Amino acid sequence: IVFVMDGSASLVATAKGAAAEANFEKEKEFVKSLLAKSTLTGKGSTVEPTLRSGVRAGVVLFGGASRPQVVSPVTGEKDALTGAVGKVAWPKGLSPVGQGLGVAGSVLRAALGRRHATVVLLSDGRMRDTSATYSAARRLRSQGARVVVALVQPSSEASAKRAGKIFCRVASYPCVDNVLRVSGWDELNAQLGRFLSVVCPVAFSAA
Repeated sequence: IVFVMDGSASLVATAKGAAAEANFEKEKEFVKSLLAKSTLTGKGSTVEPTLRSGVRAGVVLFGGASRPQVVSPVTGEKDALTGAVGKVAWPKGLSPVGQGLGVAGSVLRAALGRRHATVVLLSDGRMRDTSATYSAARRLRSQGARVVVALVQPSSEASAKRAGKIFCRVASYPCVDNVLRVSGWDELNAQLGRFLSVVCPVAFSAA
């Protein structure tokens, strides 16, 4: 699994400064909670590293003026993963989603080759590089990755319908199973069980 975190992390397009940074901290806590509840293969897990069971995960962060950063390569060590997420700083700025997905693909290929994997994209629904994002998501799916989107955006927001259609094209099919909408960053941890049931590796169509 590779988690692709949204560095802008605003609830609406006007959220700035302290409000957006607070949302980013909630995003970090959600990813750490998912990792804490996952059965990983290395240190800090209940699964022996020698067994072919459990999950390995990596984390990518996009946003701000710089290119996306690899917060953690794919590993089965829970403490290393949660520690890396806890230390990452809010990058600010608009988010080049396509670049983030592209880096996630590179991280997956380096760790897993062409074996099945899951990419979990967290987004506030804003996107300025739609074409590049579609292309990056299509490459991930063609390589056997399942793309799941955690869309943090109220359904009442003016751009919600359009965002839903856009992210349905980003995520794996069927959209109803792979685009999970919540109305705010506070709700991510409140619905942790819902996300865990989707993110856990299962048989799926990568189309």
